[in-house]
Amino acid sequence: MDPYHAVHVGQVRGARAAARLRTCINTTVEKRGLTRLRLDGHRGTFQYEGGAADCEVQTIEGPQGPFITLVAEIQRQLNLPFTQTECFSPFRFLTAPAGDSFFLGLVYFHAAADADSVVLLLQDMVNLYLGEGTSVGKDPPHLYPDSRA
Repeated sequence: MDPYHAVHVGQVRGARAAARLRTCINTTVEKRGLTRLRLDGHRGTFQYEGGAADCEVQTIEGPQGPFITLVAEIQRQLNLPFTQTECFSPFRFLTAPAGDSFFLGLVYFHAAADADSVVLLLQDMVNLYLGEGTSVGKDPPHLYPDSRA
């Protein structure tokens, strides 16, 4: 298992509108400045370069039903490396239909974020998708905390 990846999944009520969901995901990631992550291993630093977001959203389905299929995909995602080019997206998204709802999963490069931050990010995406607003813009994220504290 790769210790630098993590997955969070939430169930969203209502049918999935793929294009709207992708727009909400990209809008949230872009407005939070979480695009084009650059890692500098020599200096031990990271920086988000910003710019347009173009996150892919994979839909998974299987004959065993959404939950079993989702569990298998989560395990696969934990072990699937991120392609680390000079600047890369530290996020992957997946959905699994589940009757009158769907599961939304966020896979993230764990070195770039922690669980608390990712849960809030996922919550903002879902709230925007459901038309309930978003916290994006209210409190700008602190992307570069002082690690000496």
